[in-house]
Amino acid sequence: MSVLGEKKDIIVALDVCFECNHSVAGEVQLHHVVPRSLGGSRVIPLCSICHGKVHGKERTNQINISELTKAGLAAAKARGAVVGNPRWGIALEKAAVARREACEPLWREQLKEVRKVKAAGVVTLAGIARCLNARGARTARGGVWTATTVRNLLNKIDREDEDGGDEMTQDMKTFFKLANNAFGTEWINKQQIYSLVDQEQADLFSWMNLSERRGQTMLGKALSRFNKRDLGGIVLKIIGGKNSRQYRFSQVDDQEPTTVSSSEITSGRV
Repeated sequence: MSVLGEKKDIIVALDVCFECNHSVAGEVQLHHVVPRSLGGSRVIPLCSICHGKVHGKERTNQINISELTKAGLAAAKARGAVVGNPRWGIALEKAAVARREACEPLWREQLKEVRKVKAAGVVTLAGIARCLNARGARTARGGVWTATTVRNLLNKIDREDEDGGDEMTQDMKTFFKLANNAFGTEWINKQQIYSLVDQEQADLFSWMNLSERRGQTMLGKALSRFNKRDLGGIVLKIIGGKNSRQYRFSQVDDQEPTTVSSSEITSGRV
């Protein structure tokens, strides 16, 4: 009977399967008797068939790979190792950009249908959804339209107006000017923004109902997209957290300091 020689933390395998005694020259697979994730270091040589039997999902008394993986990850974390992909967030962002680029042509075609419905006098989200379904139109996933899917479409892409511009951008450009005229270089909060939009007769952001939380959320997200953007010589800057966000609409050549303390934001003294 051959003896397996030891090398560092593993055992050097022979060319014979430990289980079936068949030759495995050049195809040896080393199997840890005690899983590595549980501290095992010694191995035995197995042929691919016998090794597969050890880990076979269809067999009883199998080694639970899922549990071993969890144990291994836990042990690695205990040693201070960083598990997972450290660039996961970047990968997700790239995937989102790629998906948007692939879907945007379809979204714009769907948006043309929405405009036709609105031109016929239907303005509510639910009404637009009913008309789209009646026309046989389907969502990007092949489903039926609902008020939610219509809203999501309008919130996903910038809509073009008759001049070929971006309707959202055009409304934002108008609002930037109004906000700068009304507040100058002051920092203002969300409620002041909602009030200013309601006071104007320019029909800004007509697809958003700012009397509802949903519409306010849509406008907040839209403003975030235009943070630090220059529209018509007016630049928006946003500071603060979710519940203490402040906005300033200043002219490009405005040289006033923009530093605001967190205490000022929280107290609303800005």
